[in-house]
Amino acid sequence: RRQGPRPVGRRPARHRQRLRHMQQRLEQAQAELEQRVIVRTAELAHANRALHHSEERLRLVIEATRDGVWDWDLRTDELFCSDRWYTLLDYAPGAFPAGYAQWMERIHPEDRPAAEAAIQAHLADRAPQFNLEFRMRTPAGDWKWINGRGQVIERDAARRPLRMVGTHADISDRKRTEVELQRHREHLEELVTERTAELQQTNAELHQAMDQLVQAEKLAALGHLVAGVAHELNTPLGNARVVAGSLGEHLHEFAAAVESGALRRSQVDGFLNRGREAVELLEHNTARAADLISQFKQVAVDQTRQNHFVHVGDRRRKRF
Repeated sequence: RRQGPRPVGRRPARHRQRLRHMQQRLEQAQAELEQRVIVRTAELAHANRALHHSEERLRLVIEATRDGVWDWDLRTDELFCSDRWYTLLDYAPGAFPAGYAQWMERIHPEDRPAAEAAIQAHLADRAPQFNLEFRMRTPAGDWKWINGRGQVIERDAARRPLRMVGTHADISDRKRTEVELQRHREHLEELVTERTAELQQTNAELHQAMDQLVQAEKLAALGHLVAGVAHELNTPLGNARVVAGSLGEHLHEFAAAVESGALRRSQVDGFLNRGREAVELLEHNTARAADLISQFKQVAVDQTRQNHFVHVGDRRRKRF
């Protein structure tokens, strides 16, 4: 028995229902997607603001320290250098392409081997960081002392370096101060040597005068004079020895501060003031000692002559 055709209205109704259901799901998915986009956009905006604040803080720190900053990507051999890195050496920002070879060729020939060895040691993970003082050439052909510091911040699983960052600091003023202080120290050492030689000469003359007094026939009468000499000279000579010893201690302390690189301007001023005071005291005491010796020598000569005349008079009286 053949069935008749199905009703035409049922099929379109189910189709429309299915379309409405799919449309509702699509609208719901679209709403969820829009909400996710809104949340993600807010997250990206927050991350961008945080990144901007971080970059601003880094910029302020770099400007405050007045150091030049560099960032070396060892995978591509690209080197980024900040504007301050260039102006530190009196170059215009971007005056020449930044690169390892360009950096190395501007280092003083005498400092290149040490710079190359230091950076290679750190790249090979044999040193915890790169920290070296060297000279770099300016456009005028002059040389500036630079303290270069850097550290690898990214390595692969085999400890091969991937990225290294660092800074350049101008230490030319400190180096000039160290040279000036070295010159002052050498000058003070020369003064101490000269004053020590004068004291030794004075001491030799004193011993010579004492020997002459000992050889005199009236040693008993001159004994009081010798005691007076020793007492009078004890003060200036003792003061001179104390000053020389104190100055020597200050020189050792000063040399240690210079060698450690922790020297401050206040230490320099204090050292120079103490040096000047010490020199003045040495000059005053040595001059006093020399004057006393001269006076005592004259007294000894006069005493010897007086004793000579007394002996001659005694011999003459014996003849009568």
